[in-house]
Amino acid sequence: MSPVRGVIGVPTVGWVQTPFMTSMVRMQAPRDVEFYAMSNVLTSVARNQIVESAIEKGAKWVFFADSDQTFHPDTLIRLLNHDVDIVGGLYFQRVAPFDPIAYDVIDDGAEQYRPISQEVIDFMRRYSVSLTGKAAKVVAPFQRDHLRKVGGIGTGCLLIKASVFKAMLKPWFQYSSIGGSEDLYFCRQARRLGYDIYVDLGVQCGHMTTAELGLTQFCTVQRMKEDESGAE
Repeated sequence: MSPVRGVIGVPTVGWVQTPFMTSMVRMQAPRDVEFYAMSNVLTSVARNQIVESAIEKGAKWVFFADSDQTFHPDTLIRLLNHDVDIVGGLYFQRVAPFDPIAYDVIDDGAEQYRPISQEVIDFMRRYSVSLTGKAAKVVAPFQRDHLRKVGGIGTGCLLIKASVFKAMLKPWFQYSSIGGSEDLYFCRQARRLGYDIYVDLGVQCGHMTTAELGLTQFCTVQRMKEDESGAE
């Protein structure tokens, strides 16, 4: 069995929406990459199974691409070019206030996090990012300083080197009675082993419900907050 360079892993509920599939077909990827989809199991179980398969195949990395996301074609290549252990693209919650799913740690013991909302606003202003068009986009040319170190990040668009998983005890993903989600559980274990976690603020993904949500909705809420503060 010849090793593969990397694995693109997709946890699903058994079906995917057309915008996700279209963005995956258009995504640029290196050669010798395999695509694994795991369906109809808990998301944490699906992620663990994807990692198991990747390690068995000798993959150097795993890229999680969740089926409720949309991606710019350059997303994976850009994240790979950073050559760090853990790095993700930026996406936003699907309900108001649409905060970024990338966090600083407030209290590690209690797993309390703060979304990096102000940092995202500052970045968008720095590059005069348009709020029109698709939510999934690359908003600025590749630069190392677009990386923002975070304490936690969603796994909907996340690139992880296989060496990180090999250094960890199983399971890599599980739901926590404190922090809840399986992605923040993974991030906590990675931090404890000394790994840094990054988000590339210039790589943005869409997050789908019945519509594709992203930076536009987040900034709309932020403007409403600013207007309310100015009126007081």
